[in-house]
Amino acid sequence: MAFFGRLHRCSAPLLRIGVEGAWRIRATAKPRRQSPFWRRSVSTSAAPLSDSARRRHHPQSPVLTSPWLLIQRTPDSATEDGTGFSSSDTYLFYRLSDRGMISLKTKPTGSPGKIPDDALCVGSSHGWLAYASLRRGTYFLTNPVICCPTPRPTISLPPVQTLPAVSFAQESEDRDLVLKLGLKDNLTGGFIEQKIEDLYSYLIVKVVMSSDPIKDKNTVVMAIQGQRYEISFCRPGGVRWGYLKGQNRRGYSDLGYSQKHKLFYALFRTGYVFDAWDLNDPSSPKRIEYAFERYLNRPEWKGDEEMIRDMSVPIQYLVVDESSGGEDKILVLTRYVARGVLENGGGAVTIAEEFENDIPYKTLRFDIYEVVSMKKGDSEVRVSRYVKNIGDRVLFLGRSHSFILSADDYPELTPSSIYFTDDWGVMSSCGDYGPPADYPYEGHDMGVYHLEDCSVTHHYHPSRLEKKLTRPPPMWFTPNQCN
Repeated sequence: MAFFGRLHRCSAPLLRIGVEGAWRIRATAKPRRQSPFWRRSVSTSAAPLSDSARRRHHPQSPVLTSPWLLIQRTPDSATEDGTGFSSSDTYLFYRLSDRGMISLKTKPTGSPGKIPDDALCVGSSHGWLAYASLRRGTYFLTNPVICCPTPRPTISLPPVQTLPAVSFAQESEDRDLVLKLGLKDNLTGGFIEQKIEDLYSYLIVKVVMSSDPIKDKNTVVMAIQGQRYEISFCRPGGVRWGYLKGQNRRGYSDLGYSQKHKLFYALFRTGYVFDAWDLNDPSSPKRIEYAFERYLNRPEWKGDEEMIRDMSVPIQYLVVDESSGGEDKILVLTRYVARGVLENGGGAVTIAEEFENDIPYKTLRFDIYEVVSMKKGDSEVRVSRYVKNIGDRVLFLGRSHSFILSADDYPELTPSSIYFTDDWGVMSSCGDYGPPADYPYEGHDMGVYHLEDCSVTHHYHPSRLEKKLTRPPPMWFTPNQCN
C-alpha cells in the first residue's frame, strides 16, 4: 500500500457499502415492478421521420421505464459479450428495473449510417445519445431504442472544427486530426496541439437538449466545451456550433433546461451563479444572469463532516424540477469527492490529501440547495436554501443531462436518494485539482447516495466493470422519453 503524505482519520461511519452479493437491497426501497417496455418489438433500422411518423411513434401516454446505465466499451477492448455481437457493434445497458443487462445491436454491418468503430458517447439527453467519432472529428445523435421506421435515426451535429474552443484543425501524416486549441499554453504563450483522441474528454464535456429532436423540429442542443468549460449551441443537423459569451471566466459545470420558461440554465463552476439563456431565436441569443446568496439555513458542519467537505474536491450540478405543477424548482448540488479513501472497518475511513495510484478517489457527500426568492428590504433576492430531504424524489447525476424522477412513478427506485455516476475525470481534466495524467482510476465512482443517513450503496457493482480505468465512464440513459 502506498504511503499517504497526510492522512486524516474520520471516526464516524462515513460509508456503508452494500456487500450482500452484488447489491444490498435497502429496507426503504419499494418493491420493484417489472417494466413492460421490452414487451414491445424494437426496430434496428433508421430514416428521417415525417410529421405523421413523429405522432405515430410517440403516443400520448409513454411507457415509463426507469433509467438505464450505458456501459461503454472502447474499440480496442471489443470482446464477445455473450449476445453473439462484438462489443464494438452493440450498446450494452444495465437496467435498474430488474438489475439485468441488455445488449442492442447498433446497426447491421455495412448499413447506412452505421456508428463508426471509434465513436464514444459524450452525452445523453431526452432519450438520445451524443457520440463523437474521434478520428473523423464528427458528432452525431442516435437513439438506440426508438420504435420507428427503418433505419434507426442518426442526426448529425456540427463537426469538431467548428467548436469555438478549436482555433485550428488539420490532418497529420497518419491522417488523424490534429487540433490546436484556443487556450494558450501557460509556459510558451502559444497554442496547445494534440490529437483529437487525446481530447475527447473535454472537447465536449456535457450535452443537454431542449427536447426530443424527433418530436420537436425546433430542438436546440447546448454543450459545455473546451478547456475553459465554455458553452456553445447548435441545431440538430446544423453545420456550425454557436458561441455563447457569458461573464463567467471560470467556466460552467452543468446545464439544465426549463420547458415551462423555454430557457437553458448554465451553472457557474463556483456554484452560486447561473446564466439563463433564451435560444428560441438562435440568431439572437438572450442572456439573463441569476446570482443567489449562500446559504440559507446551511448546517454548521463540525468534526468529521467539516473535514470531509474541507478535504474533498467539490463538483457542482444543476437540476430543474418541473414536476411540482407550479414554478420550476432549481436545485444546485455539491458533490464532495475525496482524492483517496482507506476503509478502516466499522464504517470509518481515512482520507488522503493527495492522489495515490494505489487508492481510488471516492464520493463521500452530497449537499442540496434549492434556489428560492425572498424579500430583503424593498427588493427581492435569490438565496440557496439547504435541503435535507427530497421526499419521494430521486436525482440522477453524472455526465448525462441531470434530471429528477418520482419514486411513486418508479417504485424500483429508492426515494430521497441520488443515483450518481463517475464524471470527475471529465469535469476536472483541465482543472488544478484533477487527478494526474497517469492516475489509473476513472469510471469506478458510482452508487446510490441516501440522504437519510449519508450512506452509499451500489446500483451497478464495481466488480462488473472490466477494469479500474473505465473510459468513457458509464452514463445514464432515459428510454421512456423516446417512445
